[in-house]
Amino acid sequence: MKKPKFYRTLVGLLFSGWMMITIIHQFDHHHHFIRQKLFEALETGTYSAYTHSLRSLGRGKFTSAKEVVSPEAGAINIGFIIVNRKNTQFFDDEFARRTTETLRSLLLHANTSTPLHFVILTDEFSRTQVGHLMVSLVSKIISHEVIKMYNRKKHHLPRLYFSLVDFHEIASVNQDFINAFKAIKAANMDKIDMELEDKYSKDFFYIAPFYHQALTSLDKIIFMDCFDLEFKTDIGELAAEFTNLEQTSAAIGIGLDLSPYYKTLMKTYNKAHNSSKLGQPGRFQGFNSGVVLFHLERLRNSPIYNRYLNADEVNILFGTYYHVPTVGDQDWFTDLGFKEPDLFYLLPCQFNTQTSLQYMNMEFKDTFDDYHYCDHFSNVKILHLNGCGPLPSNCENEGDPSTKRYREGSFYALEETIDWRYFVDSKWRSVGYKMVNLYFHRGGSIMHTY
Repeated sequence: MKKPKFYRTLVGLLFSGWMMITIIHQFDHHHHFIRQKLFEALETGTYSAYTHSLRSLGRGKFTSAKEVVSPEAGAINIGFIIVNRKNTQFFDDEFARRTTETLRSLLLHANTSTPLHFVILTDEFSRTQVGHLMVSLVSKIISHEVIKMYNRKKHHLPRLYFSLVDFHEIASVNQDFINAFKAIKAANMDKIDMELEDKYSKDFFYIAPFYHQALTSLDKIIFMDCFDLEFKTDIGELAAEFTNLEQTSAAIGIGLDLSPYYKTLMKTYNKAHNSSKLGQPGRFQGFNSGVVLFHLERLRNSPIYNRYLNADEVNILFGTYYHVPTVGDQDWFTDLGFKEPDLFYLLPCQFNTQTSLQYMNMEFKDTFDDYHYCDHFSNVKILHLNGCGPLPSNCENEGDPSTKRYREGSFYALEETIDWRYFVDSKWRSVGYKMVNLYFHRGGSIMHTY
């Protein structure tokens, strides 16, 4: 006789409960052993080298910018700016989650033989929060590593070093430069999107051009966005681009902005200079500062570059291109790249593959692919989840501006009807929750963007 549905459900639940109890019992049998192994690893074993640096990091201890040194030969110096802009007790949940995901993907793709030195620019208010965020991330990875080693699986973490630096110290090196930047914006408020003005109001958005004047004991460093990157490869491959940079006269390695953004900003200049190619697809379509290689030694020794750090030159440079800066020092690097292209090594787009479809609209429908397409997804090394998408409609673009490459699925969509960003946005959730929500996300009817 067939049992009632509620009876079958009850039996299923009891069986699942019994299985869970069995699993918990087996785990508890090894719990003391694993805890002991974790303690040994942190105090005397494989991971003991991390203990001191993590304790210091957790206290939020600052290092003076001029005293930041590469901790050992061959270490990769990696810079991030991590600041609690809202001055709240804790980082915003979304910011903390996305920053953690960026750092986790970097660490878990890094090779174990190359040490990594994180130089984190922050402020007095944020420094302990930054320390706790980093300690929490590394501690969780170490805990997982210990369990994996117990199960005879390899570990991933390389040797890690950390330096916290007050970004105000760096800003003070050339405050006149920052003030000149802000003065241009203040005089042209009617031309600036207020949302962008609020986002880029802090001094730390204008300090990258003179890192070499502050971090005087470092020769090279890679600076990256902290919360919207996803690593697909070892950061050592990115650091190896310094070798290619050194074969040129360049001092900075930077990728293109994969959009017509700077074409829109160069309209006035190009109208006055009919032969100008600035803003056109290719070498002069503008830069994106999400991933940048700074050869600090070359920058310190470049009279041409350093001449442009004068406050008066800031006004002249932007005035040359009739350009009101709106996205921080990325605009300055772009205009300097127009003026002095030999100072810049063009980083392959695979190291900064941006995803925003903001400019996939009717105006740029015929040319957007020329700006935006980089390579097949399998060849992307660092994915930059910037802007809006994955549908043009998510960017409030009217009509049907979808391009040939987009319709072919070349812009990193699983299908046109599945929100690929959903996987990034909810990877921290339970598998069951993800599967239920994936069902609701089919068809793009309720897709969301960052």
